[in-house]
Amino acid sequence: VHSLSSRVGHGWLHKRLAAWRLRRAMAALAPYDLVVSTLPFADEVAHLARLPRYWCRIANTLSVEVDALACTDARKAARRLARYRRLYAAHSLIAVSHGVADDLRQQLQLSSRIEIIPNPFDRSTIAAAACVPVPRLPVRPYVIHVGRFAAQKRHDLLLDAWAQLDTDRLLVLLTAPNAKLDALIKQRGLDGRVVVAGFQSNPYPWIAQADLLVLCSDH
Repeated sequence: VHSLSSRVGHGWLHKRLAAWRLRRAMAALAPYDLVVSTLPFADEVAHLARLPRYWCRIANTLSVEVDALACTDARKAARRLARYRRLYAAHSLIAVSHGVADDLRQQLQLSSRIEIIPNPFDRSTIAAAACVPVPRLPVRPYVIHVGRFAAQKRHDLLLDAWAQLDTDRLLVLLTAPNAKLDALIKQRGLDGRVVVAGFQSNPYPWIAQADLLVLCSDH
């Protein structure tokens, strides 16, 4: 379901067209034991498709997302909160952490069934991937951040902090090149101190060789 979001629009009609396609696809796969979707667009499409034995996986503290939106558009934030409450009150939920589950119960005030299933990690596979040689690793000691360039990830906050640090380490950003990101780096006088290394299908060698992995997301 999640992959649909990259191929169709997010408007009223597009969601319903995606739901019709999903119903047809799932009918061809039946019988199945369980359907799980993740991220709000996919959750809405699956909801509209009226799939049986369907759970939503919640990976973010949704109230923090709504609060951040309220800083710029209070009406839009109220509509999003109402939409989340309608959608997730109708289904059983999987939370990726106790914090996410608490947010759903206390802030969104949901009484849905909520099960906590943390994200799994295959440690042996990750360890093997971290040992793959990478010719482009920085020679200088570095700190690394992994994440797409999006408001939620707060590259601006990270760059503000980095500009205040007295260090000879590089800041390496594993994200696709972006003109707006380049402008943020230049505005803070960080040319030569920050490297935009691009998206890496295997980020583990980069992480393994870093002095520090930093996370600065809002939620």
